[in-house]
Amino acid sequence: SASKNAVSVNKNRLSASKKVLSTNKNHLSASKNILSTNKNKTHKKIFKTTLSFLCPNRYIEGEADEPMHRSAVQAARTSPVHWRLT
Repeated sequence: SASKNAVSVNKNRLSASKKVLSTNKNHLSASKNILSTNKNKTHKKIFKTTLSFLCPNRYIEGEADEPMHRSAVQAARTSPVHWRLT
């Protein structure tokens, strides 16, 4: 009976560690999602800035007040070659 109890306790411990592992996996997965979201935000920002540099008269609304955008527009306008999307 004592050995049966010991086996039962070990099973419970194993089950508890499986739950901990599973929780850690979920945390890892959540962190990956956060990282992925941050990457997407950065990519969007770079894309918007690049877009505004290439076609300063077609900037995305709401971006005009940002210093990065303004300098990109200014650089594009003072550049000898003006790029436009057709």
